Amino acid sequence: MIRHILPVLLIGLFANISAHAADIILNISEAKSDKGKIVASLWDSEEAYLDLDARMMRGVAQISNGVAVLRLEGMAPGTYSIALYHDENGNNEMDTNFIGIPKEGWAFSNNAKGKFGPPAFEKTSFTVGTEDVQMDLAMNY
Repeated sequence: MIRHILPVLLIGLFANISAHAADIILNISEAKSDKGKIVASLWDSEEAYLDLDARMMRGVAQISNGVAVLRLEGMAPGTYSIALYHDENGNNEMDTNFIGIPKEGWAFSNNAKGKFGPPAFEKTSFTVGTEDVQMDLAMNY
């Protein structure tokens, strides 16, 4: 009897978990060229924020006519933060000048901007529930 019930319970559990996963859809605009790609990094905590080794997910989108759409799929409910950069030269890193100012386009979730550096996690963080989240982000150069 238990052998017959256990598979049904497990299927129900996994169906319930996947039903709560949501997608984050990023509508990215104002890329200054279609060269290269938009690279997004996602973090799920303030402690991990901006640590590339601790990022939860990385996504890449192609640019067409200065816009790109990036979908991060299957996100569990929680608090997240996203940073984007326009990798124009395809070297897979954000190029900066000698004092650390970006030479390539960038954006953060909530279109947050920092003073003398990247914005704080609190300014970039947003909540994902059981519904998809759409965010319009504009690249900065």
